[in-house]
Amino acid sequence: MSRTLNVQTVVDEPALRTFLDELEEELQAIGRTLSEMAFVQYQTKRRPEGMAEAEGAQAAIMSNADYQEVIGRFAGKVEEPMLARRVEMWQRAFRGAKVSANPDVRALVNEVSDAIVAHRYDVQGDELDLGGVRFLLRSESNRERRRAAWLAFAPLSRKLDARTRELFHLRNGLARAEGFETYAHMQMEAQGLTLPQVKAILEELSTASEPAYREVLAEGASRQKLGSVQPWDIKFLLDGVGGLPAGYFPRSGILGRLDEWAGHHGLDLKDLGISVHMLDIPYNGLCMGITPKDIRILGNWADGHNYYKTAFHELGHALHSAFSNPGSFILRREPSVFSEAMAELIGYTVQDPAWLAHMGLTPSEVASAATQAMGPWFAYLRQRTAHALFEYEAYANPDADLDVLNAGIEARVLGCHFDESPRWAAEPNAWYTRYPVYWQNYVLADVVASQIHHDLRRRFGSVWRNPQALEHVRQHYWAPGGALDWQEKLRRGTGEALGTKALVADLSNT
Repeated sequence: MSRTLNVQTVVDEPALRTFLDELEEELQAIGRTLSEMAFVQYQTKRRPEGMAEAEGAQAAIMSNADYQEVIGRFAGKVEEPMLARRVEMWQRAFRGAKVSANPDVRALVNEVSDAIVAHRYDVQGDELDLGGVRFLLRSESNRERRRAAWLAFAPLSRKLDARTRELFHLRNGLARAEGFETYAHMQMEAQGLTLPQVKAILEELSTASEPAYREVLAEGASRQKLGSVQPWDIKFLLDGVGGLPAGYFPRSGILGRLDEWAGHHGLDLKDLGISVHMLDIPYNGLCMGITPKDIRILGNWADGHNYYKTAFHELGHALHSAFSNPGSFILRREPSVFSEAMAELIGYTVQDPAWLAHMGLTPSEVASAATQAMGPWFAYLRQRTAHALFEYEAYANPDADLDVLNAGIEARVLGCHFDESPRWAAEPNAWYTRYPVYWQNYVLADVVASQIHHDLRRRFGSVWRNPQALEHVRQHYWAPGGALDWQEKLRRGTGEALGTKALVADLSNT
């Protein structure tokens, strides 16, 4: 599927540029094939024929010792700035591939992830997909049925426990060979961050927002007359009973609202190559960049304000991909934390008072929207914080009692009763396997998005229906791609380094 590039002629910068152009062209072609196959897999629930071969071709390129030697030889010695940046990003990519492209890792990832994608959950005799289970946890008023939905994760978690631990051990060993304490430390370095730095941000955010969170949770528990909060109550209390009236946000209206938003900002999604597909996927939403002109948003949505936020978040991913123009394949691949932040920039649309009024909410409902939306927002941030903190500890000690460890972190971060029923290997779906050490990116994305939105409001006022604000985002955050470090873009754009101040203010309504 791929050809081996001649590395013998790479002796100067012009030859290096040609080599990188050819290397990136090869990887882009394979990536396009794999993305098409992944789309088919989501449709059919089966791995397409030839997918393993395509993954093998991609892994062969990323593990090619000759290619890695070329990059290592030129690292830190290239004079032309953009070429030097490409070399720097290829260094990171090859280092990460020492783990992700390892054949044993790939085999385990596929085995566990495929089992998760195909699984159906037994809830009191009803066979449900993941979306159905989550819907029950969010909306089912019968507490025993919510508990049954929660416990439905146990059989799959028991089945995947040993193999997922094996995957953690394998990744750790490969990361240590590269000089990292654990695989979690290695993954954080690829984001331009450190594990202690990220832990500190997550804990700081949780502590600073704790009074507001506990108040929202207590109000929900009081309304439902619950003496104690169980883990299967969290989504219901924060995201089901609370939140904005779902009647304003029907599932059937999501696609039209995305198109409408684009039109108000002078964009046509079809012209940009952005399409939306409603599919049963193991996530609420997903954006697949097949090519820069074929970008597919996959949605597994239901009625409700939170699903609109997910839809607009995925639109943010799509627009970031469509407008990224750094002139190089490798420079389009920005760190995931920044990509998620750029998605949240558009996801924040559904919190804008002007947009909510446009959706038909009454003035009194708009006035109380910030408070009403706080429950779902806290559910989103707190659950992802718990998953992230658990994952770090699981990599630090994969042989620990991970059900107990998960329950302890969950109880502390979510403020619920300690419950050690098996779920750690199943409940977060395939993220620990296919998207390892990723959960913190969603929380940090809100940290970044809040910081940027505060700056945009200072510059432009309302961001809704403001093409000027969107153009500012396109020029300063999207178009440069990875040609400029994401934290430098944030510093230049907002005048401040990464910090939690803006998000804490938003969560506290101050």
